[in-house]
Amino acid sequence: MKREKMGRLLVFWVLVILVLVGVCWIETSTDMIWTYVVAMSVVNGCMYILVLLLGGERWKMK
Repeated sequence: MKREKMGRLLVFWVLVILVLVGVCWIETSTDMIWTYVVAMSVVNGCMYILVLLLGGERWKMK
């Protein structure tokens, strides 16, 4: 149980770092195409991880 919580915390912090990096990248980047690509990949990564976490929760409840 503790291990799971640690895993979730780790995932949460990775997401936070990814978002911060993405924001910094967007602030400093001049090439709009690459900014868009990076932003979309960060968003997709977050959505994927959220779906995995929520899916894991539902799986355990069954």
